Amino acid sequence: MKPPVYIFGWPSAVGGADTKLHHLLRLLHDDCQLSVVPNEARHLESEVWTRVLDDLGILYCLLDELPARLEGVALALCNDCFFVERIAHRAKDKGLKVIWSGEMMWHHIQEAEAFRDGVVDKVLYVSELQRSALNGAHGTVPRTITGNYIDPELYPFRERRSETFTIGRLSRPAPEKYPQGFPMFYERLELPDTRFRVMAWSAELTWRYGWHRFDERWELLQAETEGVVPFLHSLDLFSRATPVRPGTSGPTGGVARWTSTPR
Repeated sequence: MKPPVYIFGWPSAVGGADTKLHHLLRLLHDDCQLSVVPNEARHLESEVWTRVLDDLGILYCLLDELPARLEGVALALCNDCFFVERIAHRAKDKGLKVIWSGEMMWHHIQEAEAFRDGVVDKVLYVSELQRSALNGAHGTVPRTITGNYIDPELYPFRERRSETFTIGRLSRPAPEKYPQGFPMFYERLELPDTRFRVMAWSAELTWRYGWHRFDERWELLQAETEGVVPFLHSLDLFSRATPVRPGTSGPTGGVARWTSTPR
């Protein structure tokens, strides 16, 4: 019998943890009895993702629709609601072993408290660097370094050479995804004959960065203007200036994360 795993969250084509979740579902569905439990009912109305789950034979429902007693594992990847809304606590009360992977370099709200209260049975780290930064608040809870799994079938390699060297970034159109100095970070790279492509953009972001003049080098695309893979294939370099931990600051309001793709 396949071991039952209840995954608390919802897959997405953008966002690190939510994209990773999509890839893990493809990796694990043959070996585990998977059930996906979203934070909100609105996710269940997303036909794109319910169709993906149906095709993989993965169940999905709200937390309140689960039986009072369960066996197996509850897994959450960087889910902000998992502790704040006491989802982890309710999963534990149902009899599940709770596994948490924060995915970031800082603790989520009420994460340390949940560890102190014995809610979490195991913690996953994506790297030794992350483990050394975070494990102080995790006490003696068992831990494993898993790395990050990316399904190569979803991101096929393609040889290409752009007429103009193109740098870009991809995220949700959420202000918290963009550090304060984001446009200056790109422009201060001072690379000649460069253009910048950003997806996703919004009216709120236009207002927030009204102080900056986005010249002809910039292409600011709304969410889902292009598919994720075609968008990434349009870039020579993916560069993401990431917001630092809440309450701290840096010269650009962020830390550079670089992933280069061959030209």
